[in-house]
Amino acid sequence: MVLHAHGDNLDKIEGLAPSFRGRVAGTTQAEPLSNVYNFGGFTDGDRAVFMLEEMDARRIVLMGMDFGFKVGRYSKPWLKEEMPADERKLRKLSFAKRLLEWLAPRASCEILNATGSGEPIKGIPKVELGNL
Repeated sequence: MVLHAHGDNLDKIEGLAPSFRGRVAGTTQAEPLSNVYNFGGFTDGDRAVFMLEEMDARRIVLMGMDFGFKVGRYSKPWLKEEMPADERKLRKLSFAKRLLEWLAPRASCEILNATGSGEPIKGIPKVELGNL
């Protein structure tokens, strides 16, 4: 199990973490510690891709990573409907996309994009879910 604690979920993780059994690893986007790792990446989604690449995944399929101009309930669970991304969110998404485009030619595994809409990601082929 991998845990990534941040301001949006820290209270939940602090309450649940003591009950987790087995192999548990923590991740960070800051300075790593002895039991907390920084695999790379900037947003939760691209950080997961970097982590899977580091863990020798054979194939990574991106879903729901459209890097577009709207924010929905997957990013902000309290939203009732999609809304335009603010300037800060657009910068974060742009940076995450650039990181994935940097990783794509360097990855030892196959990375595919099965996101239904949104921006193409250079070096990551678009695929239909039914073709996987």
